[in-house]
Amino acid sequence: MENAEIEKKVKDLMVRHAAVQHKKALLQGQLQSKKKELEALVVEIKAEGLDPKNLAEETKKARESLEAEILAFESDLTKVEAALATYDNK
Repeated sequence: MENAEIEKKVKDLMVRHAAVQHKKALLQGQLQSKKKELEALVVEIKAEGLDPKNLAEETKKARESLEAEILAFESDLTKVEAALATYDNK
């Protein structure tokens, strides 16, 4: 390689290196931002009395509980409606 080729190559490599460093800095900033968001979510989840490590299981339990309550409410409502219908027919 001639001196001019070497200089050109070095300049090109320096520009590329600077671009990579800039992108790296941007990505590190994004990573830090996402880590803070995650920490805030963990705090919020814990504040609700849930375990962030078992969130899928906690969600499943909550859904099952809700479904059981809906069925119980529907059953009670049906009984009340039947009682009202009996009263209305008298």
